[in-house]
Amino acid sequence: MASLTAAGQAGSGTSGWLEPLGRALLWMAVAVWALVAAGLVRRVARGMLSRTP
Repeated sequence: MASLTAAGQAGSGTSGWLEPLGRALLWMAVAVWALVAAGLVRRVARGMLSRTP
């Protein structure tokens, strides 16, 4: 998000590379959080969240 914010503040002439970088990092973060959420749902569905190791 910081790259996208900085790209918007700096203007397109000076930060043309920040916006694509920010978008790529944002989508990578969304993908990782989707995997984490899927893992949590899977663990809850199996009933493994309440067990202690």
